[in-house]
Amino acid sequence: KRRFDGELLDLELTSGRVCHNGVCPEDACGLTVLDGVIPKQEIEDLLEHAKSIEEKLREHPDVNAQSKRKQKIDIDLHLSAQRGQPAGHILFVYVLEKLRRLVALAAGVPLTWVHFASHFLSLVESPNATSNDEGEVYNHTHTIHCDESSFDRFHFSGVLWLTLQSDETGGEVQFWDGDKGEWRRTVQPLPGRAALFSSGWENIHRVIPLRHGVRWSLPLFASLRPPLNATRLTKGCVFPSGSKQWQYCEDRLQQLFSVPDEDLF
Repeated sequence: KRRFDGELLDLELTSGRVCHNGVCPEDACGLTVLDGVIPKQEIEDLLEHAKSIEEKLREHPDVNAQSKRKQKIDIDLHLSAQRGQPAGHILFVYVLEKLRRLVALAAGVPLTWVHFASHFLSLVESPNATSNDEGEVYNHTHTIHCDESSFDRFHFSGVLWLTLQSDETGGEVQFWDGDKGEWRRTVQPLPGRAALFSSGWENIHRVIPLRHGVRWSLPLFASLRPPLNATRLTKGCVFPSGSKQWQYCEDRLQQLFSVPDEDLF
């Protein structure tokens, strides 16, 4: 058992959000689970795209040498564009944009405030092959954590599942209740289901170790911040000390006046 996990769950929580360099409405803290985020055909096409890249990575282990040993492969946009087909890559980008819009709704902020800090197609295989002499199974996804503690730019998190998991296969996500001292909710992965949640200590969670099969998903982590820095904008437009600050002013004013009103207020 991990001593660190027990110490973490025993910590007393305080109200509020850290939300480093961001704007996180406290009334939007929580968990939202949505089904049917993408249709069956898009799930199948995205899986086909991901599996074709997986095959190429396994054929060249020097490109992703860790993947075979850890039973885990992450495919970001760079790998998608480099190793995948154009149609599959465009679908990947389209699904990400759909998720970005859902994050904006769940977080209660304008769409222009949502910036992806990290996102990738993720493959996790059952780790039965990596057990010790006593038969204990290792699985790194079991670690209890909150996402904002990993990287302070993670303000809002989410995951879109592409495969089915159950209590028999493992792979579910559990969320902790800091007040009651117990796991408050278990979310079962279903194809097309998405879970969106604020990334602070209010959403401590863990992924149940995968015991059978494989799990494909699309995890994402977003920063929430206004696109304009009012202090820097004032310095650049009202008291510019040089050409660079004035150029910043012109660029940001153009950005401001070209954004639809619904994204500003």
